[in-house]
Amino acid sequence: MIHHAAAHDASNSGAVPCGASPQRSQRRWMWGLAGLAVAAGLAWLGVAWLSAQRRSLPAGITENEYARAAQSWKLRYRRKPGELDVLSWLAESAVAAGNLESAAACFERIPTSHPVYGRSARHQEGQVLQKLNRLCSAERNLREFIELETNSPQPQNEQSQSELLVDAMQRLRSLLELELRFEERRALLQQMFQKQDGDLVETLMYLFPTQLRWNGRAAIARAEAALAADPDCFEVRRAIGRYRTGQGRLDESREILDGCLRERPGDLATYSYVLACEFERGGVKAIVEAVNRLPPPSDRDPWLLLELRGYVCNDQQRFAEALDCFERVLREDPVNSACHQGIATACQGIRDSERRSRELAITGILTRIQVRVVRLMQLEHPPETILEIAEMCEQLGLQEHTRRMARQGLALYPRFEEFHVVLDRLAPNSPHGQSQ
Repeated sequence: MIHHAAAHDASNSGAVPCGASPQRSQRRWMWGLAGLAVAAGLAWLGVAWLSAQRRSLPAGITENEYARAAQSWKLRYRRKPGELDVLSWLAESAVAAGNLESAAACFERIPTSHPVYGRSARHQEGQVLQKLNRLCSAERNLREFIELETNSPQPQNEQSQSELLVDAMQRLRSLLELELRFEERRALLQQMFQKQDGDLVETLMYLFPTQLRWNGRAAIARAEAALAADPDCFEVRRAIGRYRTGQGRLDESREILDGCLRERPGDLATYSYVLACEFERGGVKAIVEAVNRLPPPSDRDPWLLLELRGYVCNDQQRFAEALDCFERVLREDPVNSACHQGIATACQGIRDSERRSRELAITGILTRIQVRVVRLMQLEHPPETILEIAEMCEQLGLQEHTRRMARQGLALYPRFEEFHVVLDRLAPNSPHGQSQ
């Protein structure tokens, strides 16, 4: 045993035993090198394997794809990438290839706190999820991006970041519109207009939120696709319940909305949709008991809920309460025809004939405005129609509405002199205008 051990030590030390030939020693040396190379290779594979085991890849991404992305990043930037560098590269590549599921999975792995990729990942993940019709998750990402950008100090590339912020707001606006969240949409548009003027369609949505058709076939089809993609999204399910009421499918609507109320018993938007469903089925009498169980009205209540409460109050000859409900809506949406009509009914009850006549005249003008708004929403934008809406808003004393419509007309038709005339009348130093 001692002899074999000594021979093993001599071999490892590189010494040549007595009687060994030089060729035999060289072969041993070469075999030793080969063994070391194999051992090193196995060690490298082991490290790579352990690294891959520690690294949990996003869904849809293979280890080979990860390795290729890492190599591509390294070739481009001339340094070894970190894991988030590779994930960002994979996400961008997946978007370019149309593989949105993998892109969403990669963006999700990037933390918002990352100084380079974080905010951009939330914006891009929101875009991708919206395309995938996963609207609840899309909204979370878009809102997070908007909040970060709104509250952050001046970015290095202010113009570029402002464009991204407006883009995120526009995407969120589209989402809120589909989900029939009109109060939130109007607040978002107001925030967006502080960054830049919207286009004509966005301006119409902001100024005339309840004058537009909400239950068109295209909107319903999009909502149904969103529900199929994400059945757990509460806001989409709630909107589907409201859409079913608009379609006259009242039993189906009630079943959906009852399920939403069981999930969120205190959700007033859902409750207002239930009341609207029963109002369609049986008129005011069908909702009196449910309305009378509600707490006192608040400015934070959904517009639809306040409107339906007003109908019940009028029916029960509680005209002062009806006026309170309708006026709360009009403070936020001054062109709500139904509420102006409700006020006219209340004024008849309290024998205020002068105000009743004024409200009926307003309702008539709003009906004419609505016809023209619908025409503009159909992508026909003749300057005469825009001017007519601006002038009717001026007739109603709605200066912001008048000014925004005239500015939109001027942006589309710079040589249409009548828009200048309207804006001049609204100027502070004009005998027709008032200081703002």
